[in-house]
Amino acid sequence: MHIDSFFSEHLTSFDKSFDNQDQLFRFLSKIFSFEMKCDEEKIYTGLTQREAISSTYLGHGIALPHCRVEDVSLLKIAFIKLQKPLTIKNDEQDVDINYVFSVITNITHEEFYVAVLARLTRFLASHKSILPEINTYEQLSEKLHSFSESLSGHLNAYEISTIIPAVDENQTVKDAVDVMKKNRLATLPVIDSKNMVKGIIRITDLFRASLPDYVFYLQDFSFITEFSPLENFWENESQMIIKNYMKSSTEFFIQDNVSYLEVLFLISKHKREQLIVIDKDGLYKGVITPATILNTMLRP
Repeated sequence: MHIDSFFSEHLTSFDKSFDNQDQLFRFLSKIFSFEMKCDEEKIYTGLTQREAISSTYLGHGIALPHCRVEDVSLLKIAFIKLQKPLTIKNDEQDVDINYVFSVITNITHEEFYVAVLARLTRFLASHKSILPEINTYEQLSEKLHSFSESLSGHLNAYEISTIIPAVDENQTVKDAVDVMKKNRLATLPVIDSKNMVKGIIRITDLFRASLPDYVFYLQDFSFITEFSPLENFWENESQMIIKNYMKSSTEFFIQDNVSYLEVLFLISKHKREQLIVIDKDGLYKGVITPATILNTMLRP
């Protein structure tokens, strides 16, 4: 079964525009209600309540509003290519939506629901460039079928991972810190020129590296008002190479085909804040964090 099998012509639109997100949700509720023979108001309530938990904006002008409704027996996906961008709030910032994919299903088949969301999100991240080319339902169905994989089987590490920027092992500490600041991250994957994962670099490791060893034996820091080793470290960050400060232990790596249950076990057992997903050749495929688990498994 492929993702395109959950779409229908009635749930596809190429000529709509909306003044606000509420109008969009009202329209989605109406077409889903007609298609799935269920209560329109329940769908609207589900969409708004899910959106209140966290934004379903994916980036790149794509939104994925979704919810589970008690009295439906199917899973359906709607697609809307907006005539003009719809501006919504995402983390207190205004973003423009050009494309809407919306998923509605029942409250019982949670694992399948999560699988569809994860694989649709992964598909959109990988193939967002095809969206401007889609102007009919037939084109949508053809593109989805040709690019998407079967939905059989269970979720694996790759499917629940997200892509964050990686840095090259030969870049500087300054480069890494700049990427961290721009993307609000404290940990980055480190790769080589062939995209093979070599380790991770964490801001906490850089903080530790900027201090001499004897500092960690002190019990009281209140007497310290100036500290030249710390200042000298950060003054020279543009000359320091990442591979000299990264953690290269494979304990942070996880194979892309590992089941999501094993992912949960590894994060819990080893208290990992981040796992780097790699393929059989050691190439970088994505990362999994507790936030990833929260968004894909606990609050999809």
